[in-house]
Amino acid sequence: MADVYSRIAARARELEADTARFLCDMVRVPSFSTKEKEVIEVIGKGAASSWAINHLGPRIVRGDFAPGFYIRHFVKDMGIALLEAGKMKLSLPGLALVNQFYTAAMAEGLEMNGTQALYRVLDGLNRPV
Repeated sequence: MADVYSRIAARARELEADTARFLCDMVRVPSFSTKEKEVIEVIGKGAASSWAINHLGPRIVRGDFAPGFYIRHFVKDMGIALLEAGKMKLSLPGLALVNQFYTAAMAEGLEMNGTQALYRVLDGLNRPV
């Protein structure tokens, strides 16, 4: 049983790292008022490059939020990871934060969109009132 928990803990840490990285990538994508393509090309070739910025960034710029992986499924998976982490007394604050952002996306009716639709939530947070 300890081996099962070790594997779950390792996967939860991977998920936390992946989601935290994705969130950082999403914050780097500028608002639609700037030259998005050039920014994504520059970031995508530099030290800050990642799969998310190179593959999902252009989709965000095009307004393509079609799912590769649904937000609702991602929230379900994060919930399972957080529940199991709690049982193991394992703290995953990055995953908990990302889960809150994606839960906000669901509250905005974006649950049937791809995970890149998180951009809409982050963009809304950064727009003047």
